[in-house]
Amino acid sequence: ASVRMLIDLHRASNSTAPAVIQGNKVSKIVIVVGTNKLLPNEYWHQNLEFALKLSKALNEVAPGILEGKGIDTVPYRYNQQLMPADIMIEVGGPNSTLPEEHYAVHALAQAIAKLKQEGAIPARP
Repeated sequence: ASVRMLIDLHRASNSTAPAVIQGNKVSKIVIVVGTNKLLPNEYWHQNLEFALKLSKALNEVAPGILEGKGIDTVPYRYNQQLMPADIMIEVGGPNSTLPEEHYAVHALAQAIAKLKQEGAIPARP
């Protein structure tokens, strides 16, 4: 099997209050999509499309988990030019606890499983 998505997982640099989901404090998530403003990135539109699908799935699995609109488009590409479905995900921040981050990553895994089940993860070019 070939790689069908790449996730660059980070802790956010800013502090945001956790979400409360099913009675648990859960770190917020932001999906970062690099564009082609500074360097070529032939996949940025596909990455954005995938980020939109992932944010929708996250909202269904864990309503309130996304920080702000959930997707941050930036002029940098962060190696996202390598393939479609190549995204950066920021979880929590400097004041997040490990349990809050575990809950968030668990929700992320559920959202990815949902997309896989729906056939929404793109085939590798």
